[in-house]
Amino acid sequence: MQNLKISIYLKGAAKLNRFTTIDSILLAQYYAFMEKKGKRYEFDPEHKSVNFIHKENGVFSGSIWYLQKDSDFYLDFQSKIKTVEHRKIYDTTKGKTSENALFKNALIFDETIYASPIYFYIKGDKKIIELILKSQLRFIGKDRKLGFGEVSDITIEEIDE
Repeated sequence: MQNLKISIYLKGAAKLNRFTTIDSILLAQYYAFMEKKGKRYEFDPEHKSVNFIHKENGVFSGSIWYLQKDSDFYLDFQSKIKTVEHRKIYDTTKGKTSENALFKNALIFDETIYASPIYFYIKGDKKIIELILKSQLRFIGKDRKLGFGEVSDITIEEIDE
């Protein structure tokens, strides 16, 4: 297992929260990759089949995302109001409007970041991580279906620590 720095280059804006980690991205891409190959796994909270990410005391070694100190970036804060069609949901679910979270209106704040690259640190098997990310990862973050977080390139380099 090597110490790695993974740089992800974005084409445009991404909606990432501060808790987006490379190990969670890798796990999602790994299971999607294996499913494409026809292999399905039963739910395993310890992820025993994952042997390409270093694990210590039951915790994977992936980091949150970072920016270079001198990189240009722009943050945009957007808000949207989620309104509910009470009658439509009630007819579908037969739920009680006062007790069900589906019936709550909400004010949702999204933070959009314009920056490239973002990078992560992880200890793992470079060959497998590179295979998974370069063959699978096309978008990152929230609202991928709307075009946010499109990945243009990925580089993985070994580092000392």
